[in-house]
Amino acid sequence: MAQETGTLLSLAETASRLGATTEIVRYLISEGELRGHRLAGQWCVFERDLEYFLAHWRERRPGRREPTYASR
Repeated sequence: MAQETGTLLSLAETASRLGATTEIVRYLISEGELRGHRLAGQWCVFERDLEYFLAHWRERRPGRREPTYASR
């Protein structure tokens, strides 16, 4: 597995930037909408993954499941 680099954000930091709750961030990760990583038992999000999510989530139409990280 390739080692990833970049700024890691906690769930709380990610939620703050999204204007959402940590529960919503966990949901987005579990649905494959936002890429998350488990480190030492805690979920984290790379800043670049959050930026990707923010740049692309508005492109989705209701009922569509793309883009997701599962296919990326």
